[in-house]
This record gives sequence, structure tokens and C-alpha cells, in this order.
Amino acid sequence: KGALPLDEALKIAVEVADALSAAHRLGIVHRDLKPGNVMLTKTGATLLDFGLAKATAPAVAIGAGGDSLTASTHLTGKGSILGTLHYMAPEQVEGREADTRSDIWALGAVIYEMVTGQQVFAGESAAGIVGAILKDRPLPLSSRRPEVPPALDHVVARCLERDVDERWQSASDVKRELSWIAATPGHPAVGVTPSTRSTRFVPLLLLWAITIAAIVGARYVWLMRPSTAMPTRGQAKTVLAIPPTSTVRMLGASVLSPEGRRFVSVGIGSEGAPTLWLYSLDSGETHQIAGTEGASFPFWSPRGDAVAFFDGRHLKSATFGGAPPRTIAAAGKARGGAWASDGTILFVPSSVGPLMRVSEKGGEPTVVLAIDAAKGELGRRWPTIVDERHFLFVLQSTHEELTGIYLATTDPPSAVRLTGAYSNTAIVDGRVLYVDSGMIVARTLDLEHGRFTDDPETVAGPVESLSGLGYAAFSVSGTGALAFPQSDGRPGQVSMRWIDRQGRPLGRVGLPGATSYGQVLSPDGRKVAFNSYLATTSDLYLLDILRDATTRFTTHGANEQFPVWSPDSAQIVFSSNQTGFYNMYLKPASGIVGERLFAKASSNQYANDWSRDGKTIIYSNADPSTQGDIWRTNADGSGEPVPFVKTAAHEEAAKLSPDGHWLAYTSNETGATEVFIQRFPEGGDKLQVSTSGGSEPQWRADGLELYYVTSSWRLAAVPIGRGGSLTLGRASTLFETYVDTSFGALGQEHYAPSGDGQRFLVNVLPDVPPTVVLMQHWADEKADAAKR
Repeated sequence: KGALPLDEALKIAVEVADALSAAHRLGIVHRDLKPGNVMLTKTGATLLDFGLAKATAPAVAIGAGGDSLTASTHLTGKGSILGTLHYMAPEQVEGREADTRSDIWALGAVIYEMVTGQQVFAGESAAGIVGAILKDRPLPLSSRRPEVPPALDHVVARCLERDVDERWQSASDVKRELSWIAATPGHPAVGVTPSTRSTRFVPLLLLWAITIAAIVGARYVWLMRPSTAMPTRGQAKTVLAIPPTSTVRMLGASVLSPEGRRFVSVGIGSEGAPTLWLYSLDSGETHQIAGTEGASFPFWSPRGDAVAFFDGRHLKSATFGGAPPRTIAAAGKARGGAWASDGTILFVPSSVGPLMRVSEKGGEPTVVLAIDAAKGELGRRWPTIVDERHFLFVLQSTHEELTGIYLATTDPPSAVRLTGAYSNTAIVDGRVLYVDSGMIVARTLDLEHGRFTDDPETVAGPVESLSGLGYAAFSVSGTGALAFPQSDGRPGQVSMRWIDRQGRPLGRVGLPGATSYGQVLSPDGRKVAFNSYLATTSDLYLLDILRDATTRFTTHGANEQFPVWSPDSAQIVFSSNQTGFYNMYLKPASGIVGERLFAKASSNQYANDWSRDGKTIIYSNADPSTQGDIWRTNADGSGEPVPFVKTAAHEEAAKLSPDGHWLAYTSNETGATEVFIQRFPEGGDKLQVSTSGGSEPQWRADGLELYYVTSSWRLAAVPIGRGGSLTLGRASTLFETYVDTSFGALGQEHYAPSGDGQRFLVNVLPDVPPTVVLMQHWADEKADAAKR
């Protein structure tokens, strides 16, 4: 009957996407989403007809005789087309297996039809429709209906991407985007009431209906906009879903304040640099906290008047009145902190360091619990204050039986293992929360006997997490509130994508759904070495670009990072903490032969580069007395290592020019991290490349261009002139990058240039930030059950 009013179309689209998301979370693929299977009722849109949702035989493509299949026919027999032709995804009509992303294609086609009144793919015959699906790019919604906002054009266009990897990857992502569009000025908020949310689809199989209704129909009350009418203690548990804002992209944890009325999170605003942002649950307003660039792992003071955080170099604290943050202590690749009521801060300043204590006013930190490398301990992390004498922490170890959550005392220092779960913790009312298999669980802690007294109880989830760090982005307040960014079920935070010099995307690579970073192209341009967290530690992987095949390169129960290729692309030197400290190892790129220890040291060594003549390896040495320095050593293992840049400042990320005469690196000698170039190996002729902050320098293969990441996270290119001495041209910005610092300073590259500098393999964040979920009084449900 023609196009629907835009507000009504958006409301129905949100409800259908919500129902589809609920089905997908239960492992159900609809495979026949179309207007005829959406019923409009008084309580909202209901998704019907799951009769094709579970077919084990693959579909077959339409052949030359496909004209005999009419556009309205759908068959369920073995070896048949499954679905309704106008709404089939390309992979379905080609005979490939349908998955949840096929439903997302159909959802886009349905939304297109609701908004424009026309089918997105039309034809006089089945063959014509198939041809349109496989070849034609749909006209934008706005070309047929000018009042359609650009954001809706974008959402539907991504639903209808022929490449399934470029399509929206989850229906929950589509729902969040549609909800945000509906909530913008000119469009009323689209709410999903408790009586209709996640019960808007009615499978024809009764067993599915009962199961789905029991799981998602009655457990939570979901509200799509913040409300100032927060429940008081003792009321029934409620859930507040806070969709992504239009002005700030929130990253990482949303850490609740002690009183539960605010949360602070790392986010990216219009300037692109990640900073801390304060969100008020009362007003719904978000404010940037000045001076917090590069922040990670924020945590509140017990009074709620300040927030502490790490910036890759220091532990700092910030108040909310505009005063600059205060530096408390040195901290590099920090792994969390906790603020006690007596003004003491427990923190872990290094990924492989001890747990330390310092006053909130600053001063010299003291060791609380040291690392015992002889026992295979790699790092203590994520402290949580229990009371004046007890705290929790997480131990990462090369031995599985030692890794886990520990209860510790400060006087005398002691620790006992509570569970083997590798996760940060929170505690409220004597119950400890942590993450197990992606879900937040709670257990009751017996402080006197140092043990849990009950089995894990699932509280909420799934939650966004980075398993290799043992960190999940959740927090609790003292009022019984729990906040976490809801995961869409995929474990990855960061992926890799090719981008050209103008910032246009060219395609994703790497492990689907896995957090990938630290990518380095081989000199022959055929492979990429990169890090990925798929277990409790970081391993190296190799991507064959031509074959688009990824293989695991290291398999130890330790962290392997900082891969560097030999100039002939035959070997890789990398750093691993198998012995406690990060030492350098060599391994053939073929992977057939195991690695060998290249150099053992008493401090952390991070591989940086390998000279093009194959003779020299450059590395960063994390000497505690001088922060970080640049050293060089012979690649054949002969002779002694020699320091190249050793100062009181922190130097790292060194890269040799292709001719081997110049070394680019970063240093904070000016007070900010900047990029410098110095003549190599004799030193001298030092030039400062960046002037307002810079990191991650890398050379083009011919040495005539140098790249670096600016302090506002843009990729800059500097022309390099040659002659009697090196000269620098004017820096230009190529494109904006988004580096997620919320999970700490990993010290890795976030981009890799191709040999000709025409494209870059960069880290990209998820297309849609997760919704922040706020659960009020999650613990009351168990107490109420006990009373009953």
C-alpha cells in the first residue's frame, strides 16, 4: 500500500531487529524474513514463521531454468532454494550456506520496502531478480524519499552489502543504530516495552516458542533511554540500556561511581584523541575530562570526587573542575589500580611487574607483592579493595594451575587462590563478581577461611572483554548497580583493514572476531605477522595475503609480541616472556622449526627492527633506571649489544631507514612523546620530526617518506629529501585513525604501510560501539529467592 510514515517505519524496524537479535542469540537463523512474516499488533511488530529456520541441507543456486520459479515461491525440500526470492541474500541464491548475516540482508530489504514502498530488487522473472541481487547496487533510500536521514541510508546500505564480511555482523548492531536514528531530533525515541521486547517473534515450532519466551521474554526489563527515576534498594531488578551517543564513541569500561549516579569511560569525541568522559545518569549529559589524553583503566576514588587513570607513562588522578590531572607515579604498560578509603592506591605499573602501593598524593611507590619468575609468574594485575586489610588480584602465569583470582592480605603479605578464572573482579556486599566464559558471575566470599562458599551464579552478559589481558569491561557501585558494555557474542575488539591514502576502506583481513594488533608486513609484501588474543596470553599469527589464510605462529603459554621480519622474509625475531622477562627469540617464518633464544637479559627487551643488510637487530631495552632505551646487536649473535640512545627519557619504537643510515624513534625528552630521527650507527645529526606529539614512526620502502601517528590519532606523512644530509618536508595528514587506548598501552604498531605507501593495514574499531547496560540491584534477586 505504499511507503509507511518514516517514524512508524523506524519503530517497526527497531522491533523486528530486536526480535531477530533475540533469535540469533539462541542460534536460530530465520532464513525467510519478509513483510508477510511481520505481523503488526497492538503491542508492536511480531516476527512470525520460523518454519525454514533449521534446515540442514544447503540450498542450490538457480540455474538457467530458474525462470520457472516465481518471485513468491519458497520451497523447503532438500536441495531447494530456501526463502522468498526478493529478500534472499546473494549467498542464498548462489547456493551457499545462510547464516545470521543473511537475515540481516533480508532485514535491510524489508526496511527499504517499508520506507520507499518499493521492493529493493525487482524484476519480471526470477532470473531477473537474481541478477539484480548479484549485480546491482540499490539506489539510496534518500534518492526515492528525500527526507530520509543519511544515517538511515548508511544502515540499510550496510545491511545490503553483497560481501557478508562488510555487512552488519549482528542484528543487535542494526537495532542500536536504528534506535539512535529514531532518537535524534525530529524523530521520537523508539522504546521497547517489557511486555514486547524479545517476544516479538513467534516460531511455529512450539518448543522454540516456549524456550525463547522463558529465556528472553521475562527475565529483564529493558528501557532504551536513561531515566532519573532510579529504583531504590529493595525494588525489583531493572536494566537500563544506554545506546551509543551521537557525539562520543565510548570505548572500554564504563566505570560506575561509588554512588552509582555517574560513570566514566574512555571515549573518542570530535577531535579523535581518546580521553576520559563523564556521563551523568541523571541528566544524560556527557562531559570530557580535560588533560586525560591516551587514558586507560580508569577507577574512582572512594569519595567519588576524582578518577585515577593511566596514560601510558604515568598513573594520574583528575577531578572534574577543570584543573589539570595530578601525576601520582610512573607506570608504563599498567594493568589496573584500586583506590582505598585511607588514600592508598594499589596499582600494577607494568604488564610483567609487581603489585605496588602509593599514596594518592604521590611519592615513592612500595612493592606489596613481587613477581616470582622462577615459579612461572608473569604478572599480577587488576587489584580490587575488599577492606582495610584484604584485596583481590589476578595472577597470570605460565602454569595453568597457578593462573587465577587470589585473595591477599597486606599485613602480613599473603595470598590464596580462590578460582582459576582469569578475570578482573569487583565486590559488593560480600559477593565477588568476575567473568567466566563471557558471562558475569557472582560468588560469596568467606574472608575468614579464604574461599568461596557457593557455586558461580550467572548475573548478566555477555560482556565485552579482552581475554588475553584477563580484563572484562564491567564495574559495580556501592548501591547495588552493575554496568557493562554488552557484547554481541564476538570476542574481538579490534580488527585489521586495508585503507588507501585517502582513508577509503579496501577490505578486512586477519582472524574473524579476534582482537588483532601489532601488524608488520614482510619485506616481500606477501605476509603479515600480527598479535592476537584468543587465549589468556598473546600469540603471533601469520597471514598469507595472497591466499587469505591465517596460521598460528607461536603456541606457548606466555605472551609473544613485537614481531620483526628478517630482510629476506625468512625469519622472525620476536619478544616473549617465557622466562618472566621479555627476551628476544628467533624462529623461521615457515614455522617448521621451533624458536631459539636469541638473547637473555635481566630486563624486558622488545624487538623493533632488522637492518636491510641483515646484520643488525634494533630493540628497546626497558631499563628501570632509565625507562626505555634503544640498543643494537649483531643479528648473528656475535659481540655484545651496544646502546644507541640511552638517556633519562623514555625511547622506543625504533625503525631503521631502508638504506640503514638513519634511525627514527620516539622519545619523551621534551615532556611529550615525539618522533626523532638520528644518524645511524654513529649518532649525531638529530632531527625532531613531530612538534605536537607523535608515535609509531615507519618508513616507506624507498626511504623517501616517513609516517607517524599524531597526538590526535591521525596518520601523518613526511617527505624525506636526500643529499649530503637528510631533510624533512612538510608533514601532511593522510587520514584519521582510531586507536583504542582503553585497554592500556600495548606498545604495538596500529598500522603497517605497503611498500609503495599507497595503502595501509590499520587497526579499526568495531563499526558500532556496544550499548552500555546498567543493572539496578542485581543482587536482590537471589535474596528475594532465598526469602521465598
